[in-house]
Amino acid sequence: MSQLRPILLATAPTHPRASVDTATLLAALEASGATGRAVQWDAQDVDFRDHVVLLHSPWDYQHKLETFLSWCDAVETTGQLVNPAATVRWNIHKRYLLELAAGGVPTLPTALLDRSTPLDDARQAAERAAGSWATTKLVWKPAVGAGADGLFVWDVSTPFPSPKVEDLLVRGDVLLQAYAGRIETEGELSVVCFEGIPAHVVHKFPAAGDYRVQLHFGGRYEVRAPRPEEAHLAERILAAAPHPNTYARVDLIPSPEGGWALGELEVIEPELFLRHAPESAARFAGVLARIAALTASIAELGLIETSRATRFARTFASRTLGGHRHDLLARIAAVRSMPTTTGDFRGHTTGLHAQFRRVSPVSVERRAHRFCVEPERARSTGAPAYIGTPSSEHRT
Repeated sequence: MSQLRPILLATAPTHPRASVDTATLLAALEASGATGRAVQWDAQDVDFRDHVVLLHSPWDYQHKLETFLSWCDAVETTGQLVNPAATVRWNIHKRYLLELAAGGVPTLPTALLDRSTPLDDARQAAERAAGSWATTKLVWKPAVGAGADGLFVWDVSTPFPSPKVEDLLVRGDVLLQAYAGRIETEGELSVVCFEGIPAHVVHKFPAAGDYRVQLHFGGRYEVRAPRPEEAHLAERILAAAPHPNTYARVDLIPSPEGGWALGELEVIEPELFLRHAPESAARFAGVLARIAALTASIAELGLIETSRATRFARTFASRTLGGHRHDLLARIAAVRSMPTTTGDFRGHTTGLHAQFRRVSPVSVERRAHRFCVEPERARSTGAPAYIGTPSSEHRT
């Protein structure tokens, strides 16, 4: 069998925390039989063609958004981007919260202000929202952003924060949300999922007197297994998302109505806290290794050039590894039985060459079994009762 290409972990080396999970994931990939390499996502001297490329920690993308989106499209044209570019584009603007809420997903009360909104209109919209939502505090944050950058809370009994709101509107669209006061005592949950299945939970708590749970604001974290109700809600939210994802982080906020509500769904480049969840790291590495092996196997069969093989693998992986499982052997059988007068299977998403009909059925079945059946049989869908203890970097 041909050697697997390294899985490329796209990162932003200039970010101070971009490598916190890198060593853990690289070790897990090696243990799974694959290899990985961390690379700068926008480096000009890196060839991403025909590679599986993971959006590991490109945590400066929001400062060069159009460049990042164009890069995602380019990578997907000749390789395999995890998660796919369509998922990235859908998730990059927080209007997706309104879409999910319209589909029945429990979310915090949310409104979107267009960047062209005049300042006085923004004030009136905020006052109407506070009255409608029966809240005295509103959260303001950029509709495209990360890490609580630009986020602030406004108490409607105080003067309108015109300079802050104006600064947000200059940057882009703005999201308004009802303030969830319970976050100060109950914190928020990040449910980390692979292939649509919860793996572990990061329970985040803010520093005393604060509402922001990020480490650089003094937050602290506890990592544990998901409880049944948390897992069920995370799975429900992922099922409502319109695009496939191999990994996801579902951030849950205490709802004013009780229980938990979706704060954000992170499927671009979330921190997954793998260094505190070794079982999850191994599971994620296995998923990535299977995607890489499938790509290499299809190319090895001589059916199509490698770049087309990666496109097939991406299509297959999004359906098979993204929570919508199909039987590979059934798909292969369907292709093998199709007419081959032109060698073009019109309407068939795999785009496989007619030469597929001449591949040994035994060879195909062995590869399907190795890369799909055996890993699925071996993989446990349950989570351990205890994942691990965060290191001192997570304590105040």
